[in-house]
Amino acid sequence: MIRVSVVVPFYNEVDGIPRLADKLSALAVDLAPDHELECVLVDDGSQDGSEMQAHRCFAAFPHAVFAKHERNRGLGAAMRTGFANTSGEIVVAIDSDCTYDPRQIPRLASIYEPRCFVDVSACLCQQAIHLYQHDESLPSGCDRKRRL
Repeated sequence: MIRVSVVVPFYNEVDGIPRLADKLSALAVDLAPDHELECVLVDDGSQDGSEMQAHRCFAAFPHAVFAKHERNRGLGAAMRTGFANTSGEIVVAIDSDCTYDPRQIPRLASIYEPRCFVDVSACLCQQAIHLYQHDESLPSGCDRKRRL
């Protein structure tokens, strides 16, 4: 089984953590049976009880990893901490507020092949992620793309 590690840095997100847990619980169902989900949650120095909320909401997750910065060190540091704590063959980072739906991740996981680097871009528009290889054109109506 291929493990998908989802890195989620957060800062003062006590009210959003339950929604994040619900979204990632649904993602775990979507990934099964070929993939298993590892949630790597990085508290970047929150002062609002986010860390305790994360432990409560993710207590039932079989593969939850918790990391904490004692003070806010910024998104880059939180991402590096998260990446250092992953164990998956596939690693994805998302925002804690689920700006882009984590349930798009199975599309990324489906193109993974061991020992193969995939050159993929994503068009981020209308709260959707459109994946395409570089020799493909953008989806209709989409004018923004980012190389992954």
